[in-house]
Amino acid sequence: MIREFVNTEDLMKHYIKNKINTFIKSSHWYNEVLFKDCVKFWEMKEEPLDVVNLGSSSGVYDFDYSDMRCKGMNWAVAPQTMVGDFLILKRYRKFLKDNAIVFYPLCPFTSISGAVDYIEDRCYSFLDYRTIPGGHYIRNSKIKGYKNSPISIYPLVEFIRDIRTRVFSSKDVIMRDRQLERDAENWIKGWTVQFNINNLNDKFVESHRTVYDRTISMLKDMIEYCKEEKLRLVLVIPPMHRSLCRKFPAAAKEQLIDSFITEANGGETWYFDCMEEPGFSDDKSLFRNCYYLNKRGALLFTKYIMEKIDNK
Repeated sequence: MIREFVNTEDLMKHYIKNKINTFIKSSHWYNEVLFKDCVKFWEMKEEPLDVVNLGSSSGVYDFDYSDMRCKGMNWAVAPQTMVGDFLILKRYRKFLKDNAIVFYPLCPFTSISGAVDYIEDRCYSFLDYRTIPGGHYIRNSKIKGYKNSPISIYPLVEFIRDIRTRVFSSKDVIMRDRQLERDAENWIKGWTVQFNINNLNDKFVESHRTVYDRTISMLKDMIEYCKEEKLRLVLVIPPMHRSLCRKFPAAAKEQLIDSFITEANGGETWYFDCMEEPGFSDDKSLFRNCYYLNKRGALLFTKYIMEKIDNK
């Protein structure tokens, strides 16, 4: 009798725990914070894709294939390094058709940050930990544990935020000109701090040069890999709003982007510089801030860049 009571009690605890975990897995915190950009990889179907994009934050926001007739998917993860992008491409190559298009969006500072051996912990949930630089099975087990049973680390304050998110859906807000200018200033300040740059016109320091050379080598490897795997790699710089473009000096663009592309690519694969693309950069209604496109902007840009490929 006592044993039956204990078993019933254990079953009830297990049932309640499962219900709470199910609720948490549907929460904004789980899907947009703890495992942001991961769920799409868990749910990927065995359907050959025509086009995908890799990339970091700009890749997440600037590509949207929902209006395209072809089968496309956004594989970007924010934040992400080129190291992580290459791992994703290799891991999920089997989901791509031969001759599939692989967009690789470059941010202004990819050249001095791409080859850094850093992978976000949440990427353990969809990558083979043995391929991750410094990956360890203990770390892998811990992240997989959070994925399956997040109740142990769920912050109670997120319950209130999640209820608010479910009740009040967010909408895209078009920023005013003054807001865009202020946002552009903040992006420039953030980048100079993040990448230890005093002035965007300054020449590389030794630490930048080391990562720069490694990133060129890695991009060359990615280009060669796509050739061998019969994939069409397309390098692209997505549009930025003119308020941000104006604060990015020509000398910085030459050093960080143009020279980098010339050295790494050498004309071997397609490259589209859409940073100041007319019809995008001058239309604030297409941006969520001065750097990222909004939903409508992403749909239009994806259609635009696909048409450029078709017309090549």
